[in-house]
Amino acid sequence: MNKKLLYILLITIILSSCKKIENITIIFDDITIDIPENFEQNYINNMIEYNPNFKIIDSYGIETKTSIYNVSYTKSNYPIDILASKEGIINGVINNKVLKEVKVEKEGYYKEQTNAYDMLISYYYGPNKTYQRSFIMINGNNIIQITAIYNANSKKDDKTINGIINSIKQRDNN
Repeated sequence: MNKKLLYILLITIILSSCKKIENITIIFDDITIDIPENFEQNYINNMIEYNPNFKIIDSYGIETKTSIYNVSYTKSNYPIDILASKEGIINGVINNKVLKEVKVEKEGYYKEQTNAYDMLISYYYGPNKTYQRSFIMINGNNIIQITAIYNANSKKDDKTINGIINSIKQRDNN
């Protein structure tokens, strides 16, 4: 009888530890994005010193054992060129002296939208190959940026970042 109770208790503990993380929907003006519920709000708001022409309105993110995610919404005082923004991200990675064997794996407009750009950059930081997936979307004078830095072998992180990017929707104003 005690063995049976112990098995039930073990199964209960295992099942409760495997709880699936649900998504929540965040809204940046007229754009919605689904993110995991364990992302922290204001993740980078006071962390990064930006040009005074930019102001981070809101951000969400998390750091895990294998990855760092960030979703941010930034307002600009002037019009933004998406290709210049893309070049800034790529050059920032290429010019980082700590990173080795930097390679742009893929880049291009996201689903042929000229206001959204998606890129995947790989590099070695220590012994492991690392991916940095960066997505930028221009919405008027505002920028939505989604970034994930993760181990190149992590299919779970590939799935998570793809899910976040693919969830972006224009909200009806009705």
